[in-house]
Amino acid sequence: MSDAPFIERFHGGSPAAVAGRMLLIAVPLTTGTISVARDRSLAADARPAAERWAATGKWQIASVEGRRGVVVIGVLGLPPQPAPTVLRAALDRNGMRDADLEIHLVGGRTHWCPADTDTCTVRDPAIG
Repeated sequence: MSDAPFIERFHGGSPAAVAGRMLLIAVPLTTGTISVARDRSLAADARPAAERWAATGKWQIASVEGRRGVVVIGVLGLPPQPAPTVLRAALDRNGMRDADLEIHLVGGRTHWCPADTDTCTVRDPAIG
């Protein structure tokens, strides 16, 4: 009686099965890593444009994040607010035309500026 079948079963079977298991782990891990890297890059690229935009109205940028390909910016300041469409245009000029933009203003108002457009709409925080 040979120990080979027991050892083969114990170690996970054929090389194809091992490769399949590795792919089950590697593909989502790689996809997640690429997504996180893209979001961080988006935030880093958007910050200078957002700071210039906010300074025109004496506002301050509280946060700049990338979330699944969306640039999310938190802004603090008193009225009047800078025009969200101006920031949308600045991001477009800086190579972020394919990223949606979400601007959260102090007091709860949120502006949504979709990619590839020059318009922004106000979103009701209760709807999300």
